[in-house]
Amino acid sequence: MKKASTHLFDLIKMMSASERRYFQKYAQRHSKHHDNQYLQLFYAISTMQEYDEVELKEVLKDTTIVAHFAVTKRYLYEQVLDSLHQYHLNQQLEEKLLKDMHLCKILLEKNLTQQAEKHINKCSKLIEKHQLWAHSLLLLPLKRKLMRTKGQYNQEVLVASEKDYSERLRQLQKENFYWLKSQEIIGVHLQKIKLQDKEQEERLEQVVQELLDAGLPQTARVQIDYLKALATFHFMKGEVAIAAKFNRKLLQLFEKETQLMYSKKGQYIASFKNYLIDNHILGRHKALEEGVGKLRVLSKNKIFRTIPDIELRVFELTYSLQLNTRIKQNQFAAALTLLPELKDLIKKYKEKIAVNYQLSFGYLMAYIYYGTKNYRQSLGQLDLLKNSPNKKLMQELQFAADRLLLINHLALGNYRLLESLIENTRRNHRQKAMNTVLGDIFFKGLKKIISAPDASKRQKGFDQMKHNILAIKQQEIRAWNYFNFDAWELNGMA
Repeated sequence: MKKASTHLFDLIKMMSASERRYFQKYAQRHSKHHDNQYLQLFYAISTMQEYDEVELKEVLKDTTIVAHFAVTKRYLYEQVLDSLHQYHLNQQLEEKLLKDMHLCKILLEKNLTQQAEKHINKCSKLIEKHQLWAHSLLLLPLKRKLMRTKGQYNQEVLVASEKDYSERLRQLQKENFYWLKSQEIIGVHLQKIKLQDKEQEERLEQVVQELLDAGLPQTARVQIDYLKALATFHFMKGEVAIAAKFNRKLLQLFEKETQLMYSKKGQYIASFKNYLIDNHILGRHKALEEGVGKLRVLSKNKIFRTIPDIELRVFELTYSLQLNTRIKQNQFAAALTLLPELKDLIKKYKEKIAVNYQLSFGYLMAYIYYGTKNYRQSLGQLDLLKNSPNKKLMQELQFAADRLLLINHLALGNYRLLESLIENTRRNHRQKAMNTVLGDIFFKGLKKIISAPDASKRQKGFDQMKHNILAIKQQEIRAWNYFNFDAWELNGMA
């Protein structure tokens, strides 16, 4: 039996709220006789979390849709695509130019030469202003048809037209070079975050040098790929400060060329996110906090809200970065102030939140409660994390959560309970092949602390354990992503 197509379902799910509202108005205008049927099917699919055609037909069994379901479904798909075309037609300059050029063609066919010339000149100015050379090749046949209609066949005009075409081809060829070199870098990044293969690194360094030798492209659109490629290359090499410099230039370019920012809004938001991540890694906390505020405002702007799930994705990234940067500065009290709003947003988005963010938010909240000496709240949050159905997806974070659980009980003085917890946790880590030097020092140190006869001996045991842990910091540096052992004290964070 042929599997039911999910194309319509996938398309509707990717529509923004404003695109859906536009479609509803569009369907009412363009479907006089069957608008209720198409909208009924649209609404029914919109409410589904996963596409199940049997279930969908059951929902619609009391309508006439089921009798001609395949036809209605196909027609609705075409209507949704057409509405999206109309919705974005006047928002993207490239699409508007294609429409205007089509109008030029119609006017020429109707011998309305004066009107056609006016539209052609308008298109030509926009193309020159925004350096849309591919569009200029589409406009040139219309210019030549206008030239023939007006009887302009002298040698000077013909040579000028030929030179114009050749120049556009040359410009496109140069743009093609920048595209190729930029995509070589971007393609590697999509496969690997860091460069570890020496041969591959040398190859990319050669590509970067070719880009630098060619210089900054004249066209703003091409500059986007150029700057993005350079930022990506340096980030992969671990040269985050240089990557941040190119990402900043990229943002400045977008903000200067507002038409580009709107037509390539997805790339603009992605560049903004990369710049925030750069600042987080570099410890530029003020720039990060300012950027977070700006990105949240942008995500609510109607122009950017057409990006699928933009508010959700901005929420995930900005709160993750903001919590981490405050923790990094040991500002647990400041991080604590973000938790009420964070919890509200987690309730709002629920299962839509990506699994990695669900888990990391759970851990970060537990860590913040620990850092503000709310040990029981920290344990409560860790209990929720432990029961998460997705906990196996981020094993490293889960082991950090196991350590934080023991650290909380240590701060509370639950020494008797710790005896069994230490053994159970250690056994669990061994079974999952997570025997690390840090783990050995940590578990042995805790056992020594809880068996000490008095507070003085416990402090001495803690100091020795901490000294041993700090001695292997470079070897176990990833563990510091989850807990700042440098600031750890027996009864909390320093």
